[in-house]
Amino acid sequence: MSPAALFAIILYALCAAVTLRTALFGIGRSLPTKDKINWWLMIGLFVVMICMRLFNVEQNFSDTMRGIARADQVYSERRDLQTPLVLLIIAVTTGASCWILYKTSKRRAAMHPAALMILASRIAAVAEILLVTLRMISLHGVDALLYHGGILRPNYLIDLAACLTIAGTAWKYRQILSAPVRKTRHSR
Repeated sequence: MSPAALFAIILYALCAAVTLRTALFGIGRSLPTKDKINWWLMIGLFVVMICMRLFNVEQNFSDTMRGIARADQVYSERRDLQTPLVLLIIAVTTGASCWILYKTSKRRAAMHPAALMILASRIAAVAEILLVTLRMISLHGVDALLYHGGILRPNYLIDLAACLTIAGTAWKYRQILSAPVRKTRHSR
């Protein structure tokens, strides 16, 4: 296992632990069910990511697809197949992010800060899923972009940013809802 894969597993495990603490915080509390589900889904995402790294799923998938393309003698034309797929994936994930934003845009000004944490975690999860999918497809042009730059590769930066955003929003969500309610002059 490469040092980068080991670092990613540790990162995913730490982020899953922070998110798990928030999910457990929601048990027995009168929080919205969709919020509780959100945090359990984020934990699920991290568990899947850990398993994918442990079992080298991304590389195995890419190798398998490459082998199938060679066996079918279409390997030299793989870009013709991969490019529309990459564009479709980018369109779907962009659409999902826009849908998430649209569903909340009308009430964003009045949104509770905890709801904003849910929103940010969902967008970060979409970014993480997009990144993993692009790595699995392994289109040369996309790979050149993702893996360029030494230690500060966009691949690492996007992965780190998405994971830390999910963990950070989980932590902040719990902090917001744990804060004592302040009484105002108008409340009795």
